Amino acid sequence: MPFKKGDKNINKSGRKQGSPNKTTKTARDLIALAIESQSEFIAPTLEIIREKDPVKYMQILSKLLDFIMPKQRDINTSIEIENPLSKMTDSQIKKILDA
Repeated sequence: MPFKKGDKNINKSGRKQGSPNKTTKTARDLIALAIESQSEFIAPTLEIIREKDPVKYMQILSKLLDFIMPKQRDINTSIEIENPLSKMTDSQIKKILDA
């Protein structure tokens, strides 16, 4: 059944920004379940890798950190501060200082 123009039952605002769709949520749940079922093997396996190939071990850890730690983002801000003295004449400033 197609949407009809002007239908009041249509959610015009849509899904909230940042909320995962059903497919993404299902995929994340499946991955979490797979990792949970393997959790008892992860630490010993990482230990073996650390002993045999420390570089590979660090690469794996850095990839795993992407799922644990939030990624840093650059935040650029600019603030303009208006100097109230810039609109005053020299005589007005002198009058305030002399008071």
